[in-house]
Amino acid sequence: MRTPTTIQLAILALAILSALPLCPTIPAQEPAQEAPKLLPAFRQEGMRGIREILFAVRRPGSDPHWYANFGHYAGDEHDYPFTPHGGGSLRILDLDSGQARIIFEDKHGSVRDPILHSDGETILFSYLKEGTEHYNLYQIKTDGSGLRQITSGDYDDIEPCILPGGDILFCSTRCDRFVQCWVTQVATIHRCGPNGENIRPLSANVEQDNTPWLLADGRVIYTRWEYVDRDQVSYHHLWTMNPDGTRQMVLFGNQFPGMLFIGAKPVPNSPLIAATISPGHGEREHYGRIALINPQLGPDDFSAATYISKKNIHSDPWPFSEGEFMAAKYGALVLVSAEGKEEEIYRLPKSEKGYWINEPRPIIAQDPPPELVDLVPPEGDDTGVLILSDIYAGRQMAEVPRGTVKELLVLETLPEPIHYSGGMDQMSYIGTFTLERIWGTVPVSPEGAAAIRLPAGRSFLFIALDHQGRSVKRMHSFTSVMPGEVTSCIGCHERRTEAPGTSFHHNVFTAAAEPRWPEPLAGIPDVYDFPRDIQPLFDKYCVECHNADRSDGGVDLTGDWMPIYCRSYWEISRRSMLGDNRNRKMSDFPPYAIGSQASTLYQMLLDHHQGVEMTDEELRFVRFWLEAGAPYAGTYAANGTGLIGWFYKNVNTHNDKDWPETAAMAEAITRRCDGCHVPDDVEKNLPHTLSEDREDVHQYQRYVKRHDYFNLSRPEKSKILRMPLAEEAGGFGRCVESREDGTKAPIFASSDDPDYQVILAGIQRGRDYILYESNRFTMRPFVPSPAYVREMKRYGVLPQDHDPKTSVDPYELDRKYWASRAGSTGVQPGAPAGTMP
Repeated sequence: MRTPTTIQLAILALAILSALPLCPTIPAQEPAQEAPKLLPAFRQEGMRGIREILFAVRRPGSDPHWYANFGHYAGDEHDYPFTPHGGGSLRILDLDSGQARIIFEDKHGSVRDPILHSDGETILFSYLKEGTEHYNLYQIKTDGSGLRQITSGDYDDIEPCILPGGDILFCSTRCDRFVQCWVTQVATIHRCGPNGENIRPLSANVEQDNTPWLLADGRVIYTRWEYVDRDQVSYHHLWTMNPDGTRQMVLFGNQFPGMLFIGAKPVPNSPLIAATISPGHGEREHYGRIALINPQLGPDDFSAATYISKKNIHSDPWPFSEGEFMAAKYGALVLVSAEGKEEEIYRLPKSEKGYWINEPRPIIAQDPPPELVDLVPPEGDDTGVLILSDIYAGRQMAEVPRGTVKELLVLETLPEPIHYSGGMDQMSYIGTFTLERIWGTVPVSPEGAAAIRLPAGRSFLFIALDHQGRSVKRMHSFTSVMPGEVTSCIGCHERRTEAPGTSFHHNVFTAAAEPRWPEPLAGIPDVYDFPRDIQPLFDKYCVECHNADRSDGGVDLTGDWMPIYCRSYWEISRRSMLGDNRNRKMSDFPPYAIGSQASTLYQMLLDHHQGVEMTDEELRFVRFWLEAGAPYAGTYAANGTGLIGWFYKNVNTHNDKDWPETAAMAEAITRRCDGCHVPDDVEKNLPHTLSEDREDVHQYQRYVKRHDYFNLSRPEKSKILRMPLAEEAGGFGRCVESREDGTKAPIFASSDDPDYQVILAGIQRGRDYILYESNRFTMRPFVPSPAYVREMKRYGVLPQDHDPKTSVDPYELDRKYWASRAGSTGVQPGAPAGTMP
């Protein structure tokens, strides 16, 4: 036989290579390592037959928030909370050899969230391609062949979940909103066909949904973050829904603040759920402790949760059984027993220091869960019906006499197109983060039943009102309906372990006979705005006694500009007069403990404080403002404009520190005031600039000193000028200095004092900044922040050729945005902005 020539060998090699499946990259062989010798705990039934593990590798982001691992920051569309172009890959670990092979890699992109089809051969994953800025869904075979893009567009599509019929659930920024207490984008649950067709939202959450996964019965378990009238960093709990978005229901954790439940998956052949429980507000990349949860004990019994991990060092747990778990541990893959014993089975090579392993999954073929019947009609009604059986069956309602509740006030919590800090920005001061739209009221029967028809795809909450319109009980969560859905609940946050009583079916059928649209409230704005709607009432009834010259009780209720808010709103908020009790680590309040009935302001008005006689309609107008969250700005466009010393990423932007007038003012205050107002004395400390906070207090109480001392509407009325100015010169004469003869005299004998003029000029500079360089949402013309305009153009609300310097109506622009995010229904509430004042 003739020996083949070099050319013939080369041709043969090319033929063999051409027959191989195409790969995006040539798999890189890593140094061989000893095959894992698994502990006896990992040789049980759960891992038998599993020989390969799929996982993703990428660089972690620097943002500490658990949800900040996609999208861009608010301030810059090219600034990211994660590492988008740090390189990423999909790899498969062979448990016999201990070697991992790369089946897909992009050295200047990012890869995440792989999941296997039931065939065990096809991988669906999220991929941010080199040169792009967003994750989309892709598909690839386990041998690295057949790479195919599923979704596209300038959105982030992450955390896919494959349904039995081939459709895909995933979290996506297609909801076009930002987190309402940070500077990152929101992803909510969406659904599409196997090829990315027919994308539609299933969740109406204004905050995050994360890590959807199929349960054994065909339902979807996922993490839902919400803070409707409660603490924003505390509630990230487990929910379930049908794959069509119907029957959304809490599963576990709604009553447990201060922890994140995420990455939940069913344990095979068990009623238990495995998940990560992360402490506090959650840790970066979903790290925490592996835990087993028994949902059979209900959502409110924390004994249902059993920790497996000893420390917060694991992420993305995969349960093989009740005693065997796999998890990511930074640059390693580990197995963990039920007793918390850990065995490392793979570690990235030293050359990949700084990369983490993520989302490990065993490569197995398995039968999918049962396919649940879709309850949402393909076409038809864009509304749904919610039936309440017995409002008195809820938590803390036992002492409320039957017949007390006459109506339900229906509110919608509204999404935010962009946000800039961990605080409330212009929405409130230590209060609500969210604008709440008033839809109206629906009657409640004497038995406590109601049936409400609602537009689909919106986030609604309810307040139980008595015969006097007083708020008896408030919902601290939200609910929604899918198109055509008819759903029901027993009572007002009933315990989920309780079965309905004998009256349930009678009440449900009676109420369902005539579901009611919310009846609009005549004369009440659907979205309140304090300067527009409430301040005129203060001007009419309050400022005669509570003003800059006569501040009875030390309270000034004028609408004068302060560095962030107006004076009156800051005064009533910091004195806790609004009864909102928001941003507290509570999920349930007793009757009449929140809203107008807990407001000292409202009670003073009812008691005719100092002879004030508001009309019944005016009192009603104030009451519904309090029930709607007592917001300051009635538009999200207010954020980031016309403010001095506002916070971006929780850092004070000190936007007056470089002004020459401010530098001169700071020097004068230091020289003339610090002798008594000692810098390290919190009680006597003064701010030296318009943007300076001189108190060491919680970040949500950060505007106290500035708002107390600087008046930007009328600089000469600023306390920092009037306190040291002699009374005969128009001041208060309260700050004095000692003379050589032992007498005391005001710091400023007259307004001609050079230092008085220097401080006045510094405050005037702040006023001029608002008037001529920036602007406030109450001003006309009004120009929003460039970032707000950028996002509105990206959402398609503003045309692409819109000039960012062009004036807009902020209220109407927000309405247009909300309407665009309302799903297929164009239904809007019946009442426009009110005209009571």
